[in-house]
Amino acid sequence: MGESASIDGVIGWGRWVTARGHEPPNAPVALTNFHYAIGQPTPVGSLGTSATYQMVGSTNPTGVTAAGPLTGTLTADFTGGGTMRVSMNVNIPTSSSAVSINTNTGPNPVAVSSTFVWDSSSTNVSGGGLFAGANASHAGATYKTGSISGAAAFKR
Repeated sequence: MGESASIDGVIGWGRWVTARGHEPPNAPVALTNFHYAIGQPTPVGSLGTSATYQMVGSTNPTGVTAAGPLTGTLTADFTGGGTMRVSMNVNIPTSSSAVSINTNTGPNPVAVSSTFVWDSSSTNVSGGGLFAGANASHAGATYKTGSISGAAAFKR
């Protein structure tokens, strides 16, 4: 059970939801509300120089009730001579206000890779993501801060 979607045959996202059923009482359910982004990672040599991506899809976040579609951007800068910086902003509208998730790979550039991890020590957001498609045409990412978690897909 859960939700899942994909776009352009390149990037997918979803949320795995499990329900108690036939397992022994008090057995842990390890993958309840597990948000994910998936795709074939872009080879490092094809990442390009820099890009700004717009959100094209997302899971329904857990830990907050969204009152409308999520919006957001992801930016990537690969111009650091073997290093990169990635940042993401996700806006979740709620009935009373909006929740904004802002995160990045840290204050210092990280080694260029097809995947990335958010710097939870400076942004209080855990998760990460990947670049997918020809010349990194798409990106997918997950986030968790406090009780709020989700996944999003982006396209150049």
